[in-house]
Amino acid sequence: MYHFVKKWVGQPRWAAECRLPRIQLKGLKDKPSPRGPQGLAVGQATQAHGQVSSSFEPVTGLGWSADLNSESFWRMGSRAIRLHQWPKNALVVLPLFLAHRWSDGWAWAHAVMGFFSFSLCASAIYLMNDFRDRNVDRLHAQKRHRPQASGQLKPREALGLGLICLGSSLAAAVGLARSFGWVLIAYCTINVAYSMGLKRMAILDVLILAGLYALRVFAGSCALQIPVSAWLLAFSLFFFLSLALVKRFAELQASFRDHSPQPGRGYHLADRSFIAQMGASSGYLSVLVLALYIHSPEVQVLYGQPDLLWGVCLLLVYWLSRVWLLAHRGLIDQDPVNFALRDLPSYLVGGLIAALMLWAALP
Repeated sequence: MYHFVKKWVGQPRWAAECRLPRIQLKGLKDKPSPRGPQGLAVGQATQAHGQVSSSFEPVTGLGWSADLNSESFWRMGSRAIRLHQWPKNALVVLPLFLAHRWSDGWAWAHAVMGFFSFSLCASAIYLMNDFRDRNVDRLHAQKRHRPQASGQLKPREALGLGLICLGSSLAAAVGLARSFGWVLIAYCTINVAYSMGLKRMAILDVLILAGLYALRVFAGSCALQIPVSAWLLAFSLFFFLSLALVKRFAELQASFRDHSPQPGRGYHLADRSFIAQMGASSGYLSVLVLALYIHSPEVQVLYGQPDLLWGVCLLLVYWLSRVWLLAHRGLIDQDPVNFALRDLPSYLVGGLIAALMLWAALP
């Protein structure tokens, strides 16, 4: 079994980075090793003449690359699986909060398993997408630094890491409802189609991205066996469509600023104005859906003081407007979710929204 794994996955990086002392005898040449230039045997010396110095050289020929200046395997692995993207999958837990089942231990356990299952599945897909796009990513100003595009992570290593993520995702989903598994399969299928060519189709690509966000919410409802609200799905589609368009707009802004091309995408620099208008409109439509939801019969059952939810609408209008304003100024990177995770006002807005919803839920 060890030899099979070694053949197809390769030697771990930690083993390849082991250093063996090599004795150098000044003034003399080492005899070639009978085991070849990639062998580990130290060349034989006839005599010890002059000063003896020792140095450490990386072991090569073990399957995986080794470089003194490369970042650690675990840090590079976390970049390869996009660990910084995992907070997006917290949407799986959203139905638990909106159903007010905060004290349900069974629901929390299933929500956590669903979160890790979805996150690991998404990481496996990221590895596959980066493998397919590595040549195109090398032409991109930022994406060329990704582990696979830069050559830091070899294809065999990416394959092994992807299989580990996929297997762990399936293991975490074993205890969840069967419907969650079907949603996971749908998520993988859509992502494969997106990677195979749909991402190059303008407008359709952002609609797919918004649908994948909404699919996370639906996956959470399946894992928790909580009926999903049509209001929540409608809000999610419009809200995350706005964020997907922010991402495309930021990419075009960066290309315009750096005079760099946008390989592999279906947009032109002249589309920036249209994308901004469409994105802002979609964001405000999500707030309109929330405003209509406040007067629905469902709210009267879940919230004792539903009028407080109007404050949530105002906070969302402020946050969306600020995001688009900063995007126009070129102050947002290519992913608005990553921006929000580093932005203090976004945390304050999120905290106020949570406080208002808890207050509104009180009798």
